[in-house]
Amino acid sequence: MDDANRGDTSVYMTRALLAVLVGLLVIMALRSAWVCDDSYIAFRTVDNFTHGYGLTWNVDERVQAFTNPLWVFVVSFFYLFTGEAYYTSIFLSLALTLLAGIVLVRYVSRSVVGAALALTILILSKAFIDYSTSGLENPLSHLLLLAFVAVFLGRPADRKSFLWLCLIAALGATNRLDTILLYLPALVWRAFKLPWKETLKTALVGFLPLILWELFSLLYYGFPFPNTYYAKLCAGIPESSMMVQGLVYYLDSFNLDPITLTVIALTFVLLFVYRRHGLWPLALGSVFYLLYIFRIGGDFMSGRFFVAPLLIAVALLARLPWPQRGAAVWLPFLAVGVLGLTAPRCPVYSDLRYGTRGEGGIAENSIADERAWYYQSTGLLRDNRTKVMPAHPWYMTGDSLRLNAVKTATTGVVGFEGYAAGPTVHVVDRHALTDALLARLPSYRNANWRPGHLGRQIPPGYFATIDENKYQLKDTGLYLYYDRLNHVICGKIWSTRRFADIWRFNTGYYDHLLSNFREKPLVTVAYADICTPVEPRTLWNAPGTFRIYGDGLYVDFDSVCHNPCLEMSVDHNDVYDVLFMLDDRELAKQTLKAKDCYGLSIDTVRVWPLARQTGYDAIHVYPQQGDGLYSVGHVRLLDDSTACCVTP
Repeated sequence: MDDANRGDTSVYMTRALLAVLVGLLVIMALRSAWVCDDSYIAFRTVDNFTHGYGLTWNVDERVQAFTNPLWVFVVSFFYLFTGEAYYTSIFLSLALTLLAGIVLVRYVSRSVVGAALALTILILSKAFIDYSTSGLENPLSHLLLLAFVAVFLGRPADRKSFLWLCLIAALGATNRLDTILLYLPALVWRAFKLPWKETLKTALVGFLPLILWELFSLLYYGFPFPNTYYAKLCAGIPESSMMVQGLVYYLDSFNLDPITLTVIALTFVLLFVYRRHGLWPLALGSVFYLLYIFRIGGDFMSGRFFVAPLLIAVALLARLPWPQRGAAVWLPFLAVGVLGLTAPRCPVYSDLRYGTRGEGGIAENSIADERAWYYQSTGLLRDNRTKVMPAHPWYMTGDSLRLNAVKTATTGVVGFEGYAAGPTVHVVDRHALTDALLARLPSYRNANWRPGHLGRQIPPGYFATIDENKYQLKDTGLYLYYDRLNHVICGKIWSTRRFADIWRFNTGYYDHLLSNFREKPLVTVAYADICTPVEPRTLWNAPGTFRIYGDGLYVDFDSVCHNPCLEMSVDHNDVYDVLFMLDDRELAKQTLKAKDCYGLSIDTVRVWPLARQTGYDAIHVYPQQGDGLYSVGHVRLLDDSTACCVTP
């Protein structure tokens, strides 16, 4: 920041003012400090890594369950000294946020007004404050992004500065791969100012961290990308649905945190008005990233993906020629204050009760205010001497698995539970984020999917295969596929046969073996065709029964129902999930464990009060666990007078 642009204001006064704003930024992050379940996916790997089990999720297989390698390494360094993840991640995040604020003021801003305006926006941005902690890699990404902007705008276009830009971009992409989109336009712009041979050599040297990580990932895990990439790529969600959800993600952020998206959009307008062509490469990186967010369907964490574009926006705003004197100085602050302080969930108003006043639920759009969801059990200011943080029920469940010496467990909330369970428990993730085989199978809930929660059916024999270390998969193609995959993720690293399989997996050579799983459609039936009761112990594949596969069975009632119970006959000894739907939206879910008998078991499913009160027009039944022979004999709506009169 240039002191000459400060007008008549004392240098010491302005430094004190900016120091106060940076301090206020950190205090706001401290007041809101929390951790989320997803962060503990990486922390389980950190725990395994620091205890000598390698960069693994389950210690008996090599799967990259985390998306943030650099963050894992940084946390691991401090974890060696602390031995715990909760306080380590929070205070490390706060330190990185402090450094990011200093870089913004000292090396990015051109004036006091620009620096103060940028800090004010960040203080009022719910997205930035929420993800200045959370246990995720965001604070490290924030610091690297601002360091990149500082070098790009503050250094001449020579080989040395280009080397620094490449190095920072490589570290940023190693921290989270998709953020490379934010850096690319500026790198290309700067590359054209240098001789091409010199540019190529410099880029190769600067990108060594990312290149080395990708080579390690391919060698160690067998795949160049995190397992979450494959879990989402193979889910079978139509591209049009992804983009619709992406638009919903934008609208959700604007509704809860209008200042974030408004500032991003306004920055593009001001760059055009002021004709700051030298800043456009950075702005173009934000455009690429915003389009990417739209294309992938956004996220289930409200606002999280918009923090990086916001940081670029405030960095560029800090470079613009704002008025330094007179009443005009206060106009941008007034506009920002009104926009931020009138937001429905402005972080300034957040207190110890956050999440208890209706903020913490999953909205109808499948997006959640994650901090509100977790704050009461993981918020730093909620801590006291009687708690072991994070004080979340899922963490306690994992601790119970460890104490009871459970060998294999399945869950859809892998973070807290997986970390607390410890390395002796093999945790199978139904959403496939941490499981190499399930990640390559399609989601069974395509009609009502949620970003980051694309559930998979557990293949018959998979648990027995894990428990007994002996293949018992029923499907022949899946058996052969898993045999090759298991060799890649569990076999000796230095093996010619393994290297051949790595090549074949990454070129799609074995994909045909999964055709049985990828081509089974959702079975849809009208209520009138399935409401006739069947006799108990009817054969599961008798004429008139409905055999179901990975995507399950969809029963259309053709009207809105409020019945308190359903009578269902399902194949014995299996577990089914029953989703109550209204206009293709999930209202509630019940799990039905069939009786251990022969043939079809007749059971009663009680409807959750919310679904009963709202009304439901369909149910979606899908198999969650069992022997692979899944079917439904009938579904019958029960009223109050017959709800308890179910034939056993």
